[in-house]
Amino acid sequence: MLGAIADTLLEIPDFSIVLFSEEGQVDSRTKLFKKLQKLGKVTEFPPLSGTKLLSWIFGKCKEIGAEINEGAALYLTELVGSDLYRLENELMKVGHYAEGRPIEKRDIELLVNTTLDTSIFKLTDALATKNQKQSMRLLHQLLESGEELGHILHMIVRQFRIMIQAKELSMQGLRKSAIVPKIPEHPYAVGIAVMQAENFTFEQLKDIYRTFLDIDIKLKTGGIKTLAGDSREFTLAMDKLVAEVCQN
Repeated sequence: MLGAIADTLLEIPDFSIVLFSEEGQVDSRTKLFKKLQKLGKVTEFPPLSGTKLLSWIFGKCKEIGAEINEGAALYLTELVGSDLYRLENELMKVGHYAEGRPIEKRDIELLVNTTLDTSIFKLTDALATKNQKQSMRLLHQLLESGEELGHILHMIVRQFRIMIQAKELSMQGLRKSAIVPKIPEHPYAVGIAVMQAENFTFEQLKDIYRTFLDIDIKLKTGGIKTLAGDSREFTLAMDKLVAEVCQN
């Protein structure tokens, strides 16, 4: 399919603009990529992170007439990640609320809703530190959030999969800066996974991952029954797993 598209590139009229969208890292080995590279200039726009993301936030605040300190900016990125569109909207909302004074962490806590990703990061953080009370609280917040149960489980499984990959690369002697670009997931999620994985052995991570997958299979095949408004079996299975992780 991609090869056929590559063959027709020269037939596209000059007045047309063609956009190619692909999730994850682009495969530069494909015929289409090589043809595009030959015909024009290929430019990558990786998500902003670290000091570059903070600089963007400070610049955007100046642009909209607001002010924010570094601690509050860091906290905002923890909640929102590197989604610049959402960051701009949240800064405008919180900046208007602050009314001329510097935006503080308490303003962000009051007005900015956490994303599902952020909630998952918090849960896996609590699991990594064996904080059972916090893990249970965060898990039940997720289950009561209205999100589809299978999607919540998928996101948790995904984060543990990234942790396994990060742990394996770390065992090979790689530092965080070298691990992040090797895993084809969002750099923010990978960076968190690298730190979380330090609290587990490789075998522990694999055992937890297998158990999550087992719950996922049972959820999809009827081994765990869920009805409208009744997810007690799923909740019980997740509670049991959280307790086992935190007690090991």
